[in-house]
Amino acid sequence: MAIDDESSMALTRLFNEPAGQEYLVEQGVSAELVEQLPLLGISGIANMLSAISVAKYYELTGQGCGDDGGNRFNGDVPEPPGGTARK
Repeated sequence: MAIDDESSMALTRLFNEPAGQEYLVEQGVSAELVEQLPLLGISGIANMLSAISVAKYYELTGQGCGDDGGNRFNGDVPEPPGGTARK
């Protein structure tokens, strides 16, 4: 899935500029996490946005993701749009 450069750059600014960091803390993000966000870099942010896009496309939720220790990823990868899934 394609990620717009502007989206990555907007989050890069949010994560790195003092005003953006202050905003995140005001919104309830822990200061400890905000301090670590600049470590993501542009590529890391683009990867994060891509993962979110894929999760939305496949309507993934937290259910059945192994967070309760019961269900673990079994290696079945759904077919991505316009491509083949690796197994």
